Amino acid sequence: MNSEDLGYYEISIDNLRMIKIMHDAGYDVSHYSDWSVEAYAYSDFSFDIFYDCLHSIFSGAIDSHNFYADGEIEGLEREDYDESAIIIQRPDIVAFFDSLEKEKHGEFLDTTDLAMEHLKGRGIFIFFENGFWLGDMLEEFIDLEKKISEAIKNKEREAEHEVSDNVRRTA
Repeated sequence: MNSEDLGYYEISIDNLRMIKIMHDAGYDVSHYSDWSVEAYAYSDFSFDIFYDCLHSIFSGAIDSHNFYADGEIEGLEREDYDESAIIIQRPDIVAFFDSLEKEKHGEFLDTTDLAMEHLKGRGIFIFFENGFWLGDMLEEFIDLEKKISEAIKNKEREAEHEVSDNVRRTA
């Protein structure tokens, strides 16, 4: 087997791995049928699978941005080597980060190997170079979503307790 054939097999395995990761995390994967990359057919569905997985994880509130094709985004500080960004725009996550002090962002954004930045009112930008093993990134996105969702639930519980404490004090 030559190195190009090996590359096609590795991409196919990573595609299948992404589907398995989603299955193990409890997402419906029955609609994934094109995961195998045919050698020399130039049909790689990797980013399509990855992007679809992100749509499932973040309830469709996802966008992508290619800095070479789409240009820069005002107010966003990124490294010159970043080629693309996935933008998490799920309203509860955007509102949560907008309400946090900037110093608290690191508790979430610095806990993964993903390079991220919050832009108030716009969402969470996750930067990457095209061509990484997407299965590794997908696991990080799932972990990030779980951590942020848990923090949002905890904040809501704290707010409920604060309201009920205030009601008891005034009664």
